[in-house]
Amino acid sequence: MGLKKANANLTLFLVTVLIVHVFYEVWAFLNMYHNAAISGAFGGMVLLAALIHGGISFKMVFRDHDSHGKVEYGRLNARTVVQRATAAGMGIFLPLHCVTMMLIMNKKGGVPVLILLLVSEVLFWLFVTVHVALSFSNALITLGVLADMKKRKKVDITAGIICALIACVSSYVIIMTQLALFFAEGNS
Repeated sequence: MGLKKANANLTLFLVTVLIVHVFYEVWAFLNMYHNAAISGAFGGMVLLAALIHGGISFKMVFRDHDSHGKVEYGRLNARTVVQRATAAGMGIFLPLHCVTMMLIMNKKGGVPVLILLLVSEVLFWLFVTVHVALSFSNALITLGVLADMKKRKKVDITAGIICALIACVSSYVIIMTQLALFFAEGNS
């Protein structure tokens, strides 16, 4: 199996674990129950898979593909540019995402830090969901599961709708959870 197919398989695994992570966090919010071990386990799997996927993708894009002058595709299209931009955005906001709850619970910096964290979390999830929506069909194409352009368009639309729903729901849950934790009595 080539590196590109291995990365496509990793992408599908990553998307699956990411969805489980998001659904657990939403479930925890709706049920007012949070288990840090469960959240950390899924979050850790997402983090590890994302770092490996990002490293492989970075290598393929900058070392194997673009740097040799022989571009496999005739031109960079808007989709590719947005995929790369959202990947960069995720890379920028991922470290902050990993420590957001700790920062919220510590209340260091007060309301200005809370606002920064709320905005950064919403941006992070927008980057994640847009990246997944644009990349999912590419992984299926690489694996030979999807070849028909009409089917690709349907997969892209479906992935886009699911990712938009995830972005809206996760943003709401993030904002409500962080506000509740920040303004809860006894946390300092």
